[in-house]
Amino acid sequence: MTLLLAALPIAVVVLLLSLKVPTLRAVLITLALTAVLSLIFFPIMTEDVVRLGPALGETILVVVVIIIGGTSLAELLTATGAQTRIAEWLQESAHNQGRAILIVGLGVAPFAETIIGWGLGLVVSVPLLMRIGLSVRQSATIGLLGILLGPWGSLAPAVLIMAELGNVEFQTLGLWIAILALPLIVIMSAAILLVGVGRRAAKSHLVEAAVAVTVMWLVIIGVSWLLGPPLAGVSGAVAAIIALLLMGRLKHGQPIRMDRTVLQALSPYIFLGAGLLLSAVIVSLLDIGKLGEVLSGPAFWLTVTVFVAPRLLGAERRLVANARREGWRRAVPVALTTMLFVAFGGLLSLNGMSAVLAGAVAGLGSGFAIATPLISSLAGYVTGSNSASAAMLAPGLSDAAAGLGIDASQVLAIVMIAASSAVMMNPPRLALAVSLAQSSPGPTGEAGHIAVDVETSAAVTKTVVIANGVLLLALMGIFLTVIMN
Repeated sequence: MTLLLAALPIAVVVLLLSLKVPTLRAVLITLALTAVLSLIFFPIMTEDVVRLGPALGETILVVVVIIIGGTSLAELLTATGAQTRIAEWLQESAHNQGRAILIVGLGVAPFAETIIGWGLGLVVSVPLLMRIGLSVRQSATIGLLGILLGPWGSLAPAVLIMAELGNVEFQTLGLWIAILALPLIVIMSAAILLVGVGRRAAKSHLVEAAVAVTVMWLVIIGVSWLLGPPLAGVSGAVAAIIALLLMGRLKHGQPIRMDRTVLQALSPYIFLGAGLLLSAVIVSLLDIGKLGEVLSGPAFWLTVTVFVAPRLLGAERRLVANARREGWRRAVPVALTTMLFVAFGGLLSLNGMSAVLAGAVAGLGSGFAIATPLISSLAGYVTGSNSASAAMLAPGLSDAAAGLGIDASQVLAIVMIAASSAVMMNPPRLALAVSLAQSSPGPTGEAGHIAVDVETSAAVTKTVVIANGVLLLALMGIFLTVIMN
Protein backbone atom coordinates (compact mmCIF):
# COMPACT_ATOMS: atom_id res chain seq x y z
CA MET A 1 0.00 0.00 0.00
CA THR A 2 2.79 2.43 0.92
CA LEU A 3 4.55 1.76 -2.37
CA LEU A 4 1.38 2.43 -4.37
CA LEU A 5 0.80 5.72 -2.55
CA ALA A 6 4.43 6.77 -3.08
CA ALA A 7 4.18 6.00 -6.81
CA LEU A 8 0.81 7.74 -7.20
CA PRO A 9 2.07 11.33 -7.81
CA ILE A 10 4.47 10.29 -10.59
CA ALA A 11 1.82 8.03 -12.14
CA VAL A 12 -0.68 10.90 -12.05
CA VAL A 13 1.64 13.47 -13.67
CA VAL A 14 2.59 11.01 -16.43
CA LEU A 15 -1.07 10.17 -17.04
CA LEU A 16 -2.15 13.83 -17.14
CA LEU A 17 0.62 14.80 -19.53
CA SER A 18 -0.04 11.80 -21.78
CA LEU A 19 -3.70 12.91 -21.93
CA LYS A 20 -2.42 16.31 -23.16
CA VAL A 21 -3.46 18.18 -20.03
CA PRO A 22 -1.51 21.50 -20.07
CA THR A 23 1.82 21.03 -18.31
CA LEU A 24 1.29 23.81 -15.77
CA ARG A 25 -2.12 22.44 -14.78
CA ALA A 26 -0.76 18.89 -14.57
CA VAL A 27 2.09 19.78 -12.25
CA LEU A 28 -0.18 21.93 -10.03
CA ILE A 29 -2.63 19.02 -9.65
CA THR A 30 0.24 16.67 -8.87
CA LEU A 31 1.76 19.05 -6.32
CA ALA A 32 -1.59 19.37 -4.56
CA LEU A 33 -1.97 15.58 -4.48
CA THR A 34 1.57 15.15 -3.14
CA ALA A 35 0.94 17.76 -0.44
CA VAL A 36 -2.22 15.94 0.70
CA LEU A 37 -0.39 12.59 0.79
CA SER A 38 2.40 14.25 2.78
CA LEU A 39 -0.06 15.49 5.40
CA ILE A 40 -1.70 12.08 5.83
CA PHE A 41 0.86 9.36 5.02
CA PHE A 42 4.32 10.89 4.46
CA PRO A 43 5.03 13.53 7.12
CA ILE A 44 7.83 16.04 6.44
CA MET A 45 10.35 16.53 9.25
CA THR A 46 11.45 20.05 10.20
CA GLU A 47 15.12 19.06 10.21
CA ASP A 48 14.82 17.86 6.57
CA VAL A 49 13.32 21.20 5.52
CA VAL A 50 16.16 23.05 7.26
CA ARG A 51 18.71 20.77 5.60
CA LEU A 52 17.37 20.70 2.03
CA GLY A 53 15.18 23.81 1.79
CA PRO A 54 17.86 26.48 1.17
CA ALA A 55 19.65 24.41 -1.50
CA LEU A 56 16.33 23.72 -3.25
CA GLY A 57 15.40 27.41 -3.19
CA GLU A 58 18.77 28.39 -4.60
CA THR A 59 18.46 25.83 -7.40
CA ILE A 60 15.01 27.14 -8.34
CA LEU A 61 16.28 30.73 -8.43
CA VAL A 62 19.25 29.87 -10.65
CA VAL A 63 17.14 27.85 -13.09
CA VAL A 64 14.50 30.58 -13.40
CA VAL A 65 17.14 33.27 -14.06
CA ILE A 66 18.77 31.08 -16.75
CA ILE A 67 15.44 30.46 -18.49
CA ILE A 68 14.44 34.14 -18.51
CA GLY A 69 17.91 35.34 -19.51
CA GLY A 70 18.32 32.75 -22.24
CA THR A 71 14.93 33.42 -23.78
CA SER A 72 15.44 37.19 -23.70
CA LEU A 73 18.83 36.87 -25.40
CA ALA A 74 17.37 34.59 -28.06
CA GLU A 75 14.61 37.10 -28.85
CA LEU A 76 17.14 39.93 -29.17
CA LEU A 77 19.44 37.97 -31.46
CA THR A 78 16.49 37.02 -33.67
CA ALA A 79 15.04 40.54 -33.77
CA THR A 80 18.37 42.12 -34.77
CA GLY A 81 19.03 39.55 -37.51
CA ALA A 82 22.18 38.29 -35.77
CA GLN A 83 21.03 34.66 -35.93
CA THR A 84 20.34 34.94 -39.67
CA ARG A 85 23.76 36.47 -40.38
CA ILE A 86 25.55 33.74 -38.45
CA ALA A 87 23.62 31.04 -40.34
CA GLU A 88 24.42 32.61 -43.72
CA TRP A 89 28.12 32.78 -42.89
CA LEU A 90 28.23 29.12 -41.88
CA GLN A 91 26.47 28.15 -45.09
CA GLU A 92 28.96 30.12 -47.21
CA SER A 93 31.95 28.63 -45.40
CA ALA A 94 30.87 24.98 -45.77
CA HIS A 95 31.67 24.77 -49.54
CA ASN A 96 29.29 21.82 -50.14
CA GLN A 97 25.86 20.67 -49.01
CA GLY A 98 27.02 17.58 -47.11
CA ARG A 99 29.43 19.55 -44.96
CA ALA A 100 26.83 22.29 -44.47
CA ILE A 101 24.40 19.67 -43.16
CA LEU A 102 27.02 18.40 -40.70
CA ILE A 103 27.85 21.94 -39.57
CA VAL A 104 24.20 22.71 -38.92
CA GLY A 105 23.28 19.33 -37.40
CA LEU A 106 26.42 18.80 -35.29
CA GLY A 107 27.28 22.44 -34.64
CA VAL A 108 24.64 25.13 -35.10
CA ALA A 109 21.65 23.24 -33.64
CA PRO A 110 23.57 21.90 -30.60
CA PHE A 111 25.20 25.32 -30.03
CA ALA A 112 21.86 27.15 -29.98
CA GLU A 113 20.31 24.49 -27.76
CA THR A 114 23.20 24.37 -25.28
CA ILE A 115 23.65 28.11 -24.87
CA ILE A 116 19.97 29.11 -24.90
CA GLY A 117 17.83 25.96 -25.08
CA TRP A 118 14.03 25.67 -25.06
CA GLY A 119 13.74 24.78 -28.74
CA LEU A 120 16.04 27.50 -30.11
CA GLY A 121 18.13 24.79 -31.81
CA LEU A 122 15.11 24.00 -33.96
CA VAL A 123 14.27 27.64 -34.61
CA VAL A 124 17.80 28.33 -35.85
CA SER A 125 18.63 25.10 -37.69
CA VAL A 126 15.44 24.06 -39.49
CA PRO A 127 15.08 27.23 -41.65
CA LEU A 128 18.77 27.04 -42.54
CA LEU A 129 18.46 23.40 -43.61
CA MET A 130 15.49 24.31 -45.81
CA ARG A 131 17.53 27.12 -47.43
CA ILE A 132 20.36 24.78 -48.36
CA GLY A 133 17.95 22.55 -50.29
CA LEU A 134 16.72 19.80 -47.95
CA SER A 135 13.13 18.59 -47.88
CA VAL A 136 10.63 19.28 -45.10
CA ARG A 137 11.15 15.76 -43.77
CA GLN A 138 14.94 16.02 -43.78
CA SER A 139 15.03 19.50 -42.25
CA ALA A 140 12.60 18.70 -39.44
CA THR A 141 14.31 15.39 -38.64
CA ILE A 142 17.85 16.80 -38.56
CA GLY A 143 16.68 19.76 -36.46
CA LEU A 144 15.29 17.34 -33.87
CA LEU A 145 18.35 15.05 -33.96
CA GLY A 146 20.44 18.20 -33.39
CA ILE A 147 19.29 18.17 -29.75
CA LEU A 148 22.06 15.57 -29.29
CA LEU A 149 23.75 17.75 -26.63
CA GLY A 150 20.53 18.06 -24.65
CA PRO A 151 22.13 17.24 -21.26
CA TRP A 152 23.91 20.60 -21.47
CA GLY A 153 20.91 22.57 -22.73
CA SER A 154 20.63 26.20 -21.51
CA LEU A 155 24.09 25.98 -19.90
CA ALA A 156 23.20 22.82 -17.95
CA PRO A 157 20.67 23.84 -15.26
CA ALA A 158 19.23 20.30 -15.49
CA VAL A 159 22.59 18.90 -14.39
CA LEU A 160 22.51 21.27 -11.42
CA ILE A 161 19.00 20.12 -10.49
CA MET A 162 20.05 16.48 -10.86
CA ALA A 163 23.12 17.01 -8.66
CA GLU A 164 21.25 18.90 -5.93
CA LEU A 165 18.25 16.58 -5.70
CA GLY A 166 20.34 13.45 -6.21
CA ASN A 167 22.86 14.53 -3.55
CA VAL A 168 25.90 14.10 -5.81
CA GLU A 169 28.75 16.47 -6.68
CA PHE A 170 27.89 18.78 -9.58
CA GLN A 171 31.21 18.56 -11.43
CA THR A 172 31.52 14.80 -10.90
CA LEU A 173 28.07 14.23 -12.34
CA GLY A 174 28.88 16.49 -15.29
CA LEU A 175 32.06 14.54 -16.02
CA TRP A 176 30.24 11.18 -15.99
CA ILE A 177 27.56 12.56 -18.32
CA ALA A 178 30.32 13.69 -20.68
CA ILE A 179 32.06 10.30 -20.61
CA LEU A 180 28.91 8.21 -21.04
CA ALA A 181 27.41 10.49 -23.71
CA LEU A 182 29.52 8.98 -26.51
CA PRO A 183 26.73 6.61 -27.71
CA LEU A 184 24.29 9.55 -27.75
CA ILE A 185 26.62 11.68 -29.89
CA VAL A 186 27.60 8.83 -32.25
CA ILE A 187 24.07 7.50 -32.84
CA MET A 188 22.46 10.91 -33.43
CA SER A 189 25.36 12.05 -35.64
CA ALA A 190 25.07 8.92 -37.77
CA ALA A 191 21.34 9.51 -38.10
CA ILE A 192 21.93 13.15 -39.13
CA LEU A 193 24.34 12.04 -41.84
CA LEU A 194 22.06 9.31 -43.19
CA VAL A 195 18.99 11.55 -43.25
CA GLY A 196 20.88 14.48 -44.75
CA VAL A 197 22.80 12.88 -47.60
CA GLY A 198 21.53 9.30 -47.87
CA ARG A 199 23.29 5.99 -47.29
CA ARG A 200 25.35 6.02 -50.50
CA ALA A 201 26.67 9.59 -50.21
CA ALA A 202 27.26 9.20 -46.45
CA LYS A 203 30.47 7.27 -47.15
CA SER A 204 32.17 10.33 -48.64
CA HIS A 205 31.44 12.36 -45.48
CA LEU A 206 32.09 9.59 -42.96
CA VAL A 207 35.65 10.67 -42.09
CA GLU A 208 34.67 14.29 -41.52
CA ALA A 209 31.71 13.25 -39.36
CA ALA A 210 33.90 10.89 -37.32
CA VAL A 211 36.51 13.60 -36.74
CA ALA A 212 33.83 16.12 -35.70
CA VAL A 213 32.22 13.64 -33.29
CA THR A 214 35.57 12.69 -31.74
CA VAL A 215 36.61 16.33 -31.30
CA MET A 216 33.21 17.22 -29.83
CA TRP A 217 33.30 14.38 -27.30
CA LEU A 218 36.88 14.98 -26.17
CA VAL A 219 36.29 18.71 -25.78
CA ILE A 220 33.14 18.09 -23.73
CA ILE A 221 35.06 15.74 -21.43
CA GLY A 222 37.99 18.17 -21.10
CA VAL A 223 35.83 21.20 -20.35
CA SER A 224 33.67 19.20 -17.91
CA TRP A 225 36.79 18.14 -16.05
CA LEU A 226 38.52 21.54 -16.02
CA LEU A 227 35.66 24.04 -15.81
CA GLY A 228 32.46 22.13 -15.03
CA PRO A 229 29.25 21.37 -16.97
CA PRO A 230 27.90 24.85 -17.97
CA LEU A 231 30.46 25.46 -20.74
CA ALA A 232 30.94 21.82 -21.79
CA GLY A 233 28.15 21.48 -24.36
CA VAL A 234 28.72 24.93 -25.87
CA SER A 235 32.43 24.21 -26.21
CA GLY A 236 31.77 20.83 -27.83
CA ALA A 237 29.43 22.36 -30.41
CA VAL A 238 31.91 25.15 -31.22
CA ALA A 239 34.72 22.59 -31.50
CA ALA A 240 32.67 20.54 -33.99
CA ILE A 241 31.97 23.64 -36.12
CA ILE A 242 35.64 24.65 -36.13
CA ALA A 243 36.77 21.10 -36.99
CA LEU A 244 34.38 20.90 -39.95
CA LEU A 245 35.30 24.38 -41.20
CA LEU A 246 39.01 23.55 -41.01
CA MET A 247 38.50 20.29 -42.89
CA GLY A 248 36.65 22.23 -45.56
CA ARG A 249 39.50 24.75 -45.67
CA LEU A 250 42.09 21.99 -46.08
CA LYS A 251 40.10 20.22 -48.79
CA HIS A 252 39.14 23.25 -50.88
CA GLY A 253 42.07 25.56 -50.15
CA GLN A 254 39.91 28.63 -49.62
CA PRO A 255 40.40 30.76 -46.49
CA ILE A 256 37.65 31.14 -43.91
CA ARG A 257 36.54 34.77 -43.98
CA MET A 258 34.69 36.50 -41.17
CA ASP A 259 33.73 40.12 -41.76
CA ARG A 260 32.66 42.77 -39.25
CA THR A 261 28.94 41.92 -39.49
CA VAL A 262 29.58 38.29 -38.58
CA LEU A 263 31.79 39.24 -35.64
CA GLN A 264 29.17 41.66 -34.42
CA ALA A 265 26.46 38.97 -34.71
CA LEU A 266 28.65 36.58 -32.72
CA SER A 267 29.68 39.16 -30.10
CA PRO A 268 27.04 38.30 -27.44
CA TYR A 269 28.03 34.63 -27.62
CA ILE A 270 31.71 35.58 -27.43
CA PHE A 271 31.06 37.84 -24.43
CA LEU A 272 29.05 35.16 -22.62
CA GLY A 273 31.60 32.42 -23.28
CA ALA A 274 34.56 34.61 -22.35
CA GLY A 275 32.86 35.70 -19.12
CA LEU A 276 32.10 32.14 -18.08
CA LEU A 277 35.58 30.95 -19.00
CA LEU A 278 37.54 33.75 -17.29
CA SER A 279 35.41 33.70 -14.15
CA ALA A 280 35.74 29.90 -13.88
CA VAL A 281 39.53 30.18 -14.13
CA ILE A 282 39.68 33.00 -11.57
CA VAL A 283 37.43 31.17 -9.11
CA SER A 284 39.53 28.02 -9.45
CA LEU A 285 42.61 30.03 -8.46
CA LEU A 286 41.02 32.11 -5.69
CA ASP A 287 39.00 30.57 -2.88
CA ILE A 288 36.16 33.09 -2.46
CA GLY A 289 33.45 30.67 -1.42
CA LYS A 290 29.81 31.15 -2.33
CA LEU A 291 30.43 34.48 -4.02
CA GLY A 292 32.70 32.72 -6.50
CA GLU A 293 30.00 30.20 -7.36
CA VAL A 294 27.56 33.02 -8.12
CA LEU A 295 29.98 35.17 -10.12
CA SER A 296 31.18 32.23 -12.24
CA GLY A 297 27.72 30.75 -12.83
CA PRO A 298 25.66 30.82 -16.03
CA ALA A 299 22.77 32.70 -14.37
CA PHE A 300 24.98 35.70 -13.56
CA TRP A 301 26.71 35.85 -16.94
CA LEU A 302 23.51 35.34 -18.93
CA THR A 303 21.97 38.26 -17.05
CA VAL A 304 24.99 40.46 -17.75
CA THR A 305 25.01 39.44 -21.42
CA VAL A 306 21.32 40.32 -21.82
CA PHE A 307 22.07 43.87 -20.69
CA VAL A 308 25.32 44.21 -22.69
CA ALA A 309 24.08 42.57 -25.93
CA PRO A 310 22.10 45.59 -27.26
CA ARG A 311 25.22 47.74 -27.24
CA LEU A 312 27.32 44.98 -28.80
CA LEU A 313 24.76 44.51 -31.58
CA GLY A 314 24.04 48.21 -32.06
CA ALA A 315 20.33 47.56 -31.57
CA GLU A 316 17.72 50.33 -31.46
CA ARG A 317 16.08 51.04 -28.11
CA ARG A 318 12.58 50.27 -29.41
CA LEU A 319 13.69 46.92 -30.83
CA VAL A 320 15.43 46.03 -27.56
CA ALA A 321 12.32 46.84 -25.53
CA ASN A 322 10.13 44.71 -27.79
CA ALA A 323 12.59 41.79 -27.69
CA ARG A 324 12.84 41.87 -23.90
CA ARG A 325 9.07 42.07 -23.55
CA GLU A 326 8.61 39.11 -25.90
CA GLY A 327 11.38 37.23 -24.10
CA TRP A 328 9.61 37.66 -20.76
CA ARG A 329 6.28 36.66 -22.29
CA ARG A 330 7.74 33.40 -23.58
CA ALA A 331 9.96 32.69 -20.57
CA VAL A 332 7.56 33.15 -17.66
CA PRO A 333 5.32 30.09 -18.37
CA VAL A 334 8.37 27.89 -18.97
CA ALA A 335 10.12 29.19 -15.84
CA LEU A 336 7.02 28.72 -13.70
CA THR A 337 6.46 25.16 -14.92
CA THR A 338 10.10 24.21 -14.39
CA MET A 339 10.11 25.80 -10.93
CA LEU A 340 7.06 23.75 -9.93
CA PHE A 341 8.62 20.53 -11.27
CA VAL A 342 11.75 21.22 -9.20
CA ALA A 343 9.56 21.84 -6.16
CA PHE A 344 7.77 18.55 -6.90
CA GLY A 345 11.07 16.66 -6.99
CA GLY A 346 12.17 18.32 -3.76
CA LEU A 347 8.88 17.42 -2.06
CA LEU A 348 9.29 13.76 -3.06
CA SER A 349 12.68 13.83 -1.40
CA LEU A 350 11.54 15.67 1.74
CA ASN A 351 8.52 13.49 2.48
CA GLY A 352 10.32 10.19 1.89
CA MET A 353 8.34 9.07 -1.16
CA SER A 354 11.53 8.89 -3.22
CA ALA A 355 13.10 6.61 -0.62
CA VAL A 356 10.09 4.24 -0.80
CA LEU A 357 10.26 4.16 -4.59
CA ALA A 358 14.03 3.67 -4.43
CA GLY A 359 13.62 0.58 -2.29
CA ALA A 360 11.24 -0.93 -4.83
CA VAL A 361 13.47 -0.12 -7.81
CA ALA A 362 16.57 -1.40 -6.02
CA GLY A 363 14.75 -4.69 -5.52
CA LEU A 364 14.72 -5.22 -9.29
CA GLY A 365 18.40 -6.23 -9.22
CA SER A 366 19.71 -6.44 -12.78
CA GLY A 367 16.29 -5.24 -13.95
CA PHE A 368 17.31 -1.83 -12.59
CA ALA A 369 19.64 -1.49 -15.58
CA ILE A 370 16.72 -1.93 -17.98
CA ALA A 371 14.15 0.05 -16.02
CA THR A 372 16.28 3.16 -15.44
CA PRO A 373 16.89 4.19 -19.08
CA LEU A 374 13.27 3.33 -19.97
CA ILE A 375 11.81 5.40 -17.12
CA SER A 376 14.15 8.27 -17.91
CA SER A 377 13.25 8.24 -21.60
CA LEU A 378 9.54 8.20 -20.74
CA ALA A 379 10.01 11.22 -18.46
CA GLY A 380 11.80 13.18 -21.18
CA TYR A 381 9.18 12.25 -23.76
CA VAL A 382 6.24 13.22 -21.57
CA THR A 383 7.58 16.42 -19.98
CA GLY A 384 9.63 17.69 -22.95
CA SER A 385 12.18 19.01 -20.44
CA ASN A 386 15.33 17.47 -19.04
CA SER A 387 15.07 19.85 -16.05
CA ALA A 388 11.60 18.56 -15.19
CA SER A 389 12.77 14.97 -15.73
CA ALA A 390 15.74 15.54 -13.43
CA ALA A 391 13.49 16.93 -10.71
CA MET A 392 11.11 13.97 -10.97
CA LEU A 393 13.68 11.18 -11.09
CA ALA A 394 16.84 12.27 -9.27
CA PRO A 395 15.84 11.67 -5.63
CA GLY A 396 14.41 8.18 -6.07
CA LEU A 397 16.97 6.79 -8.50
CA SER A 398 19.87 8.22 -6.51
CA ASP A 399 18.59 6.44 -3.39
CA ALA A 400 18.06 3.26 -5.41
CA ALA A 401 21.67 3.39 -6.61
CA ALA A 402 22.87 3.78 -3.03
CA GLY A 403 20.72 0.80 -2.00
CA LEU A 404 22.39 -1.34 -4.66
CA GLY A 405 25.86 -0.12 -3.72
CA ILE A 406 26.62 1.48 -7.11
CA ASP A 407 27.81 4.97 -7.99
CA ALA A 408 24.83 7.35 -7.99
CA SER A 409 26.70 9.78 -10.27
CA GLN A 410 26.95 7.16 -13.00
CA VAL A 411 23.29 6.18 -12.65
CA LEU A 412 22.11 9.80 -12.79
CA ALA A 413 24.35 10.39 -15.80
CA ILE A 414 22.45 7.66 -17.67
CA VAL A 415 19.17 9.18 -16.49
CA MET A 416 20.16 12.60 -17.84
CA ILE A 417 21.33 11.25 -21.21
CA ALA A 418 18.18 9.16 -21.80
CA ALA A 419 15.77 11.89 -20.66
CA SER A 420 17.51 14.67 -22.62
CA SER A 421 17.53 12.66 -25.83
CA ALA A 422 13.86 11.70 -25.47
CA VAL A 423 12.93 15.39 -25.47
CA MET A 424 13.31 15.29 -29.26
CA MET A 425 10.40 12.78 -29.37
CA ASN A 426 8.12 15.07 -27.36
CA PRO A 427 5.00 15.75 -29.51
CA PRO A 428 5.14 19.57 -29.22
CA ARG A 429 8.81 19.53 -30.31
CA LEU A 430 7.97 17.29 -33.24
CA ALA A 431 5.11 19.58 -34.25
CA LEU A 432 7.35 22.66 -33.96
CA ALA A 433 10.04 21.10 -36.15
CA VAL A 434 7.61 20.14 -38.92
CA SER A 435 5.83 23.49 -38.72
CA LEU A 436 9.10 25.40 -39.01
CA ALA A 437 10.14 23.32 -42.01
CA GLN A 438 6.82 23.85 -43.73
CA SER A 439 6.81 27.63 -43.24
CA SER A 440 10.51 28.28 -44.02
CA PRO A 441 11.65 29.37 -47.50
CA GLY A 442 13.48 26.86 -49.65
CA PRO A 443 16.33 27.49 -52.12
CA THR A 444 14.00 29.48 -54.41
CA GLY A 445 12.96 31.79 -51.57
CA GLU A 446 9.33 30.66 -51.55
CA ALA A 447 7.87 29.98 -48.12
CA GLY A 448 5.41 27.19 -47.46
CA HIS A 449 6.19 25.61 -50.83
CA ILE A 450 5.64 22.04 -49.65
CA ALA A 451 2.46 20.81 -47.99
CA VAL A 452 3.14 18.72 -44.89
CA ASP A 453 0.91 15.66 -44.71
CA VAL A 454 0.46 12.90 -42.14
CA GLU A 455 2.96 10.70 -43.98
CA THR A 456 5.72 13.33 -43.67
CA SER A 457 5.11 13.83 -39.94
CA ALA A 458 5.05 10.07 -39.41
CA ALA A 459 8.37 9.67 -41.25
CA VAL A 460 10.01 12.32 -39.04
CA THR A 461 8.65 10.66 -35.91
CA LYS A 462 9.75 7.19 -37.03
CA THR A 463 13.37 8.23 -37.60
CA VAL A 464 13.66 10.04 -34.26
CA VAL A 465 12.04 7.15 -32.37
CA ILE A 466 14.33 4.57 -34.00
CA ALA A 467 17.42 6.63 -33.12
CA ASN A 468 16.28 6.86 -29.50
CA GLY A 469 15.51 3.14 -29.43
CA VAL A 470 19.05 2.33 -30.51
CA LEU A 471 20.36 4.72 -27.85
CA LEU A 472 18.29 3.02 -25.14
CA LEU A 473 19.75 -0.37 -26.05
CA ALA A 474 23.26 1.11 -25.86
CA LEU A 475 22.55 2.71 -22.46
CA MET A 476 21.16 -0.55 -21.09
CA GLY A 477 24.31 -2.31 -22.26
CA ILE A 478 26.53 0.30 -20.54
CA PHE A 479 24.45 0.00 -17.37
CA LEU A 480 24.80 -3.78 -17.23
CA THR A 481 28.48 -4.03 -18.19
CA VAL A 482 30.00 -0.88 -16.67
CA ILE A 483 27.85 0.53 -13.89
CA MET A 484 26.54 -2.66 -12.24
CA ASN A 485 29.86 -4.53 -12.31
